[in-house]
Amino acid sequence: GTQYSNWKYIKSLHKHLASGSYTVGVTVQGTQYSNSKYVKSLHKHLASGSYTVGATVQGTQYSNWKYVKSLHNHLVSDSYTVGATVQGTQYSNWKYVKSPHKYLASGSYTVGATVQGTQYSNWKYVKSLNKPLASGSYTVGATVQGTQYSKWKYVKSLHKYLASGSYTVGATVQGTQYSNWKY
Repeated sequence: GTQYSNWKYIKSLHKHLASGSYTVGVTVQGTQYSNSKYVKSLHKHLASGSYTVGATVQGTQYSNWKYVKSLHNHLVSDSYTVGATVQGTQYSNWKYVKSPHKYLASGSYTVGATVQGTQYSNWKYVKSLNKPLASGSYTVGATVQGTQYSKWKYVKSLHKYLASGSYTVGATVQGTQYSNWKY
């Protein structure tokens, strides 16, 4: 029931926390922490979900760290600028929600995601677009090196390069605008 502003102050409670005896408030990638290394040592225990941990990630409160454990290694990055809403949490950086892909894609959670302005009610809706897009099964508007394509099959041979982010590609998938295919 006591709030601590820095994890090192309750570092000695480490083994007790694992037993589930305490509820801990942790602010990750917020005003108090600029790097996840401050809670890195507890990653294994937190990720196990064997006890309740209150964590605030980008201003959103989570009751169990297990839900956001996969974000651990991406919180300090600002490489991408994509707006996404996951479980009601607004993210300004897609990399923050990149790792939970397997959870979101499985449909186990109800996820509302806004990708480049397009609202999705569940990530599983777009989880498997990668393969169908490459085969040309969907109608996709893509701009590659300034050339507009109306169907992805015309640029499917560039798949490897697009995925790596080597090219700047503007693609519209199911009405969603992407500035780079790696998104």
